[in-house]
Amino acid sequence: ARLGPVPVPFFEQSNVLSPDDIGPHGYDRGGLTRERNGLVYTCRGGFIDIAHVRDNADRTIFLTVKIARALPGGATIEFPEEGTIRRVILRPLPDGLLAQYGHWGVAAALAAWANDELSAWHEIITWYGWESIKGVSERLSAFSPEDIYSNALGINLAVGIITNREMGSREQYEQSMTAWLGEALRRLGAVPRAQARLAMT
Repeated sequence: ARLGPVPVPFFEQSNVLSPDDIGPHGYDRGGLTRERNGLVYTCRGGFIDIAHVRDNADRTIFLTVKIARALPGGATIEFPEEGTIRRVILRPLPDGLLAQYGHWGVAAALAAWANDELSAWHEIITWYGWESIKGVSERLSAFSPEDIYSNALGINLAVGIITNREMGSREQYEQSMTAWLGEALRRLGAVPRAQARLAMT
């Protein structure tokens, strides 16, 4: 951190975490302190933004359930405005598709694709000046190196949980997401906080 050309002494980036620092998942909790979100550095995936992982997993679950309820017919799923009106429009499916791929398999695939589009839109609109809090620019965080990978990780974790039928209730999903996220970080080679801070430097 600098003030003009002068470094700010004793400033430390506090949101760089070790995998042991993050808390249990809570569906649609918006980064409450219990989740303890931040950046975790991994040897195989670089920095992972845990809030992005959680948000994208939750939105994939939300979309999957909405789509599954509408299949094989169509539906319109509205989202809050973000620079423009956002909605997912599902057209009726061709005959035989559900029989071939299964109800939840089709719903999860469509939800994953739609959520990927929504997450890309968030980066685009932020780049062009949209602010979630008026007067606080987020342009510097648009397309930051960890965002796209973290979004994809969240989407894929949710699809895995759906495929394994580990979302029978909110509590089961939260427990599954906590476990899957921990295992994903382990497989990606997450490092302790001190090493993550060195990587950030």
